[in-house]
Amino acid sequence: MVGAFNRYRAVALDPDSSADIVGTPVNQPSCFIGGASDVVRTMIPGVDSFADPGAACTDFRRSTIIDGAGHWVQQEAPAETDAALAAFLASL
Repeated sequence: MVGAFNRYRAVALDPDSSADIVGTPVNQPSCFIGGASDVVRTMIPGVDSFADPGAACTDFRRSTIIDGAGHWVQQEAPAETDAALAAFLASL
């Protein structure tokens, strides 16, 4: 549990430690699967963090937002998550 919290504590250090990858696109097929009720989605007031998940991807295939699921979407909606993954894999 400590490691997970330390990850959030280190967020302010990210720009310094990842300066070489900022702005570098993801150059492989990709998708996004998220829960509609994920608290991370609205952590920044007035911003939907899920609005443009493929913005940094050159081959973004799909976005799936699963109603009724939160942050642990694969545990809260396993069948829907599997279906979204299968659809993505079928696009490859």
